Amino acid sequence: MISSWKTTYYETTTSPFDFTVTVDGKVIYQGRAVSPDGSTIQIDIADIAADYLTSEISIEGKTPSSIVGTYTSDAVKTFYLRQGTSGGGTLLGTYDFAWNATYKDDSVSANQSLNNPVNGRYISGGISSYSYATSSGYKTTISRTSSGLACKGRYQILYSNLKGGYDTFLFEGKSDRGDDYTNYTVGRKYDNNTSNHGTVRYAAERKPTWTLRTGYLTDNQSEVFADNILSSGHIWLIDIELQKVYPVVITEQQVTWSRRSNGRMAVYSLNVEGSQTEAII
Repeated sequence: MISSWKTTYYETTTSPFDFTVTVDGKVIYQGRAVSPDGSTIQIDIADIAADYLTSEISIEGKTPSSIVGTYTSDAVKTFYLRQGTSGGGTLLGTYDFAWNATYKDDSVSANQSLNNPVNGRYISGGISSYSYATSSGYKTTISRTSSGLACKGRYQILYSNLKGGYDTFLFEGKSDRGDDYTNYTVGRKYDNNTSNHGTVRYAAERKPTWTLRTGYLTDNQSEVFADNILSSGHIWLIDIELQKVYPVVITEQQVTWSRRSNGRMAVYSLNVEGSQTEAII
């Protein structure tokens, strides 16, 4: 399976050249390529296919126990290049593409592990994940952790990595929980003869927020953290103490470096907020 980032050309000297690209029995692209000077035409199939691949999985549970299971993402698909405009013309090429954002792996093979954890630390009451590639998609199995290492932390995240798999990370530094409120008000005509409100709040929304801090990370661990977590588009926060799961997005990040006895170490601080807003009025 070809990684979705890898440029994959179909070349022809026919001009004009009408073609279609199909996937799952549907035409997703119809085009005509023209070479005014007779030079070779190059059509990047990967560029067309990339929009139809995703590493996203659908997690609907609200507790760590309820999200346990195996999930499959639409990260692997077969695309067909055909001549003509109908989608049923002569087959020119078949391409198996797999979602990938590492810009390092040229290809992805079946049963290949898609995990790349920062440090592999976890505690009892949280979750663990294992991801691997198949010919029909990427599979991720989420399990509970009934035992843990000698570490502490209330918050853990499940996140998509650059390979398209899912890893977990435990925040072992001091973390804080808060709420952001948005108020909606309307003003009334001025009247100082009554005790009625001149400004009335008719609606309010609440969005949970957290400041999460890591423990000390080595140079190598910091690189994995920055590359995979800070760029992740799919993150869930697990509150191990309350046993709750929240979909979140990163809004701000900061890193502090210090010199320790075992070398240079980094501590990351992330501000995250819930991706769902709660109406409270």
